[in-house]
Amino acid sequence: MKLIHQFRKYIWTGKVVRSAIIIIIIFQILSLSTPAKAANAFIFHEFVPAGAEFSGNNCPQVTPQIDTPCEDFYVLFWLGGLQMSDVHWGVYVRHSVAIFHPDGTITDVTTDGFLENPQGSFDMNKYTYAQVKGSVPMSDGSALNVDLTWDMGLAELHYGGNNSAYNLNNGITWHYASPCLTLNQIDHQQWRSGASGMVTGSISGIDAQSLTMYPGEPFIEGRSLFTVVSVTHGGCIVG
Repeated sequence: MKLIHQFRKYIWTGKVVRSAIIIIIIFQILSLSTPAKAANAFIFHEFVPAGAEFSGNNCPQVTPQIDTPCEDFYVLFWLGGLQMSDVHWGVYVRHSVAIFHPDGTITDVTTDGFLENPQGSFDMNKYTYAQVKGSVPMSDGSALNVDLTWDMGLAELHYGGNNSAYNLNNGITWHYASPCLTLNQIDHQQWRSGASGMVTGSISGIDAQSLTMYPGEPFIEGRSLFTVVSVTHGGCIVG
């Protein structure tokens, strides 16, 4: 299983795109690419029977008059793996500490971390709730405490894949082709998301409800399957 998941979040803009796992896999593949003497093909499957996401920040929504510090968090609690017979629970955290300057610039430092088999629970049948608690070792050597509960019972249950309304509305396509790369991503999942849901608890000692959530948050999913087929063409340099 992967120990790194970022998940397609663009910090400070609030832009969230689902299928995060797929994008991370793509970037992992491309980051390892070297000049090719012949075509190289990768086929990658990721099974996610359960997952819960939360992202929020306490950053200013407009340019401040003075230097203003803030924090941005992304949390993923999930059960996943490369085979249904070998899946594991984990929690991934990304934490950014930033200063917003009056000239519109931002100075920030980002750390991330992963904890396997944290304490937690998950509604595997209807995806109405999840809970995770643990001390996550971060990339700078520190530890970040997470104690979050998702209450998603009032959020509508959706079913979707490559032709889902979400993908269509956000211009997400399953097929990409260029002179150097052909890429197909095939996925399907069930999920609940949006303002009808609620996340309570704390992260790094900060009340989760005091943070401004990104659009589409919180998010909970299940019965998810993601597949990436990537072919780099001979003679090209990718990345």
